[in-house]
Amino acid sequence: METMGRFVVLMYDRTSELQGVDAAGRHLFSKKSREIENIPPTSAALLKHTKRAAFQASHIWDQCLVTKPFVPSPGDSGWEKCYGQ
Repeated sequence: METMGRFVVLMYDRTSELQGVDAAGRHLFSKKSREIENIPPTSAALLKHTKRAAFQASHIWDQCLVTKPFVPSPGDSGWEKCYGQ
């Protein structure tokens, strides 16, 4: 996840020496006066997004041409139902 975090930091500020998205977000918001929409996601949000992207790539797109695909439960990848949804 550290490599992913560094990559995301560089996408938002290519000259940044910071390693983590949380530190980069604080720096960009407080020191460079970036709008909230233009700062990187938190490390927790980045982790969830990465898990979702990996789930889609490995299970969904792998079987996109199969007539009756087997799609495992997202719960097997760490997702949980919230409030019965």
